Amino acid sequence: MAQQQALAGRMVGGTIHNLNGIVQGLTLQTELLQMMFAHVRDLLADVDQDNCDERIDKISSLLAERAPLVDTMHDRVCSAGKILRTNYLKAAVSISAESKPIDLHLLASIIEQEIDFFMADSFFKHKIIKHVDLEQDFPVFISNAASLHIISAALIDNAISALKETDSSKLNLSISLGGQDEILELIVADSGPGVAPDIEKVMYNPFTSGWIDHSGLGLFYVSQFCHQHGWGVDYRREGGISFFTIKIPLTRN
Repeated sequence: MAQQQALAGRMVGGTIHNLNGIVQGLTLQTELLQMMFAHVRDLLADVDQDNCDERIDKISSLLAERAPLVDTMHDRVCSAGKILRTNYLKAAVSISAESKPIDLHLLASIIEQEIDFFMADSFFKHKIIKHVDLEQDFPVFISNAASLHIISAALIDNAISALKETDSSKLNLSISLGGQDEILELIVADSGPGVAPDIEKVMYNPFTSGWIDHSGLGLFYVSQFCHQHGWGVDYRREGGISFFTIKIPLTRN
């Protein structure tokens, strides 16, 4: 049974990884097409030769007809990415129960894989300034790798959503490791508006979210896994920055 679960987990993980690559490629193509339409419209607006009027009208009409289709395709690709993320969380929760030694290399790899996954989101890829510091040394600890994937993904996803609600031109996301020998801290910080007071009181409850397009399960899974592993999860707002900190107790041998 354990072997079947492990195999299923690898298959699902590989499928999601491949599909996400497709989503990322399609997202890039739709972005390029959107830029092309805008550029062509600008070029046509500057043309004033009388003998080109008829041709320009036809091209303009064609562009006007096609542009909404590209926008629709782009929206659907982005929606597919959200579906993949939701299914990934569900699959990881239900399939992988394997614990393994977690060292700095593996933890950094888990976090970097989640960052790469979100690169399919053009807002995350191009608009957000990302600071990643994963150099904190710590002793090896035994944990469920899927839990760390889910926690990292949920916190990054929430930070992106918060930054999308920000009017500032400087959108910052920081992911770092800190703490002392006894406690390892995984810190995800963003310059978004922070958690609304009415949401903060219940943000770890299932199906609770400040955004209509979220399932409200991300922070619920975070709190559940932290509770199962004896870890802590802390939220604070300081200096216009929101900090979510996962506190992992460690013991050196």
